[in-house]
Amino acid sequence: MDRTEQYRLNQGCEQLEDLVSRLEYVLRQMESNTIPTVLLTPVNKHVPEQVQPLPAAIPIQPKSHIAHTVACYCFGRFRVFQDDRMIQGWNGHKGQLILKYLITHAGKPVAKEILMEALWPETDPDAARRNLHQAIYSVRHTLKAHDATFEHILFRHESYLLNPSIHLWIDFVEFEKQIQCGRVWESKHNTMAAMETYACAEALFQGHFLQDEPHEEWVERKRLQLQNLYLEIADKLSHHYVAEQQFRAAILQCQRILTVDHCHEPAHQVLMQCYWQQGQRHLAVMQYQTCVQALRDTLGLSPSDATRQIYQQLLRPPASRPVLNVA
Repeated sequence: MDRTEQYRLNQGCEQLEDLVSRLEYVLRQMESNTIPTVLLTPVNKHVPEQVQPLPAAIPIQPKSHIAHTVACYCFGRFRVFQDDRMIQGWNGHKGQLILKYLITHAGKPVAKEILMEALWPETDPDAARRNLHQAIYSVRHTLKAHDATFEHILFRHESYLLNPSIHLWIDFVEFEKQIQCGRVWESKHNTMAAMETYACAEALFQGHFLQDEPHEEWVERKRLQLQNLYLEIADKLSHHYVAEQQFRAAILQCQRILTVDHCHEPAHQVLMQCYWQQGQRHLAVMQYQTCVQALRDTLGLSPSDATRQIYQQLLRPPASRPVLNVA
């Protein structure tokens, strides 16, 4: 089989897969007597009764060669922009969830069995396959509303993937790149460049990863990984501000950290130090009490020895009180 025949065969298989998705979606709508008129429009005027080895009867549809720019925001509320226009009118949650999964694995094909297991883990395989086809059709239908000629989601070798021709920007991917760049600067002992890069990364962190998906296990794993990265660089920034005696910046930094993880002891420690350095001992003591309550109520734990040591230093008379040092 030459390359032309292989190309036509692949195109035919893709269209057949799409046809199956449409038919299954229509059948589901028929059960509820809510068939959208657009779904009754045939994919092709002539569909062969039998699938031939080379589906020549299925015409190859022209593909758009326009390279779209797609920006995906996964921190906080999920948003997708295509060519600076926000995509709206999502037709079904599962379809959007598939897109989120593909974005999380951007650049890598995802086998349909993996999608079925991730989204319908306790569903019969045949039912999960039907659900997958319907959800794929749903999200494709939403995306095609912005360009009916462009295939955003491709099906290759029993796997789904985002079209590689898309100019794709994803906030958490850029976040990870900035952190890696900051680490390189640190390895070269360029602290200022490292902190500036970490600050750029932190600005991208606009909330928990896919915060509108609180119950998906695969989301939770990625969310925890990104949160730990955020806490790592945020701690470095707060300690840098203290070292530079920028106590107001350090306070704001730690307050942001505690909105992400209110039990994060290093942030409580830095806040106690900053309040003490500014002559606000009462705020430092209150911060310790806040830390104690957060750890007790959330984790059932007591403060670490390091946190208690800082607190004991706060209680000493001013003349004997050493300069606090938060490691």
